[in-house]
Amino acid sequence: MARPRYTERDMRRLAEVSAPGSIPAAFLPALGYSPRRFKELLEEKGLNDDARHLFEMDITEIPPLVVDESRSGYFKFRMSIHK
Repeated sequence: MARPRYTERDMRRLAEVSAPGSIPAAFLPALGYSPRRFKELLEEKGLNDDARHLFEMDITEIPPLVVDESRSGYFKFRMSIHK
């Protein structure tokens, strides 16, 4: 299972496509769009499922989960950048 390797550009894209006031939109700019720092923030805030869905889950596991409204933004983002 390959973990996604995000770039700063990928994190900028996540912030852009995220709803205003959401965690990615609110925190990524202050974190310098660092994937590592964003993952650490999610884990510090106890959002371990978010961290797993965004940073650890293989992209091949995502399509059936897109219907999960609470995580659909992360899944749609990942599908859009193919990571």
